[in-house]
Amino acid sequence: MKDERGDNEYVKETFSEQIQEILTEYKIGKKPLARLLGWGETTIIRYMEGDIPTTEYLSRLKQIHCDPNYYYRLLLENRDKLTNVAFKKSRKAVLEKIMNSKIKLLAQYIINYCNRDITMWAVETILYYSQILSLTMYNKPIFEEKCQITYNILPYVELYEYMKLHGIYIMEIEENQISKEEKYIIQTVIKAFEWYNFKAASALLLKEREESEMEQYQDEEKKISHDNFRECYTKLFQSYQVLKPEDFIPYVWNRISRLMEEKK
Repeated sequence: MKDERGDNEYVKETFSEQIQEILTEYKIGKKPLARLLGWGETTIIRYMEGDIPTTEYLSRLKQIHCDPNYYYRLLLENRDKLTNVAFKKSRKAVLEKIMNSKIKLLAQYIINYCNRDITMWAVETILYYSQILSLTMYNKPIFEEKCQITYNILPYVELYEYMKLHGIYIMEIEENQISKEEKYIIQTVIKAFEWYNFKAASALLLKEREESEMEQYQDEEKKISHDNFRECYTKLFQSYQVLKPEDFIPYVWNRISRLMEEKK
């Protein structure tokens, strides 16, 4: 069992390592980080040299270490405390850390394109059909995550939980990481569903799953491979003459209109 001194040394070492990771990953200096937090300029230096912070300071640094979204908002709110060069360098680093997967990058592109006027459910729906169009029209996925066939129409549960935790807000992204083809697909899907709410989109999705018998292809995690996903929708689209991305818009409008008529 560690003595008191041993515990203190362990805390100092661990905490110092966490601060160094913050400085490295977010490309921020010791004094700029202190200014960002509204602390004295030498505060971070003292902590790295062995001083143990108060519980409040410790909590804030741990949150920065664990949550790049929190740091990003902190950076934007206090950009006037940094030089322009320091701000841009750190912003670029934290955005790269946040957008650590293609699906997150595309989700943020959708949020930005819709100027934040969108729900988490809508983001999921747009990603779902964008993946479908890419698989059926261009024979390739636009992100790696498999679709999950869930009872609550959440095809990408992990992404939903991420958005639920952090919220929906405008965030700068490296759009050059998204191809013109991918942007076109996403914008086509947005246009197809722009007049419909979640209930209408869900009705169509459930009907498509029924027609394509998609459930037979799901694995133990209720996920479906890209190949099976493509096969299901290729047959479905052929039967409705959806042969190019532009055909998807009238397909959605006509099918939802018919479903609405059936409900009357």
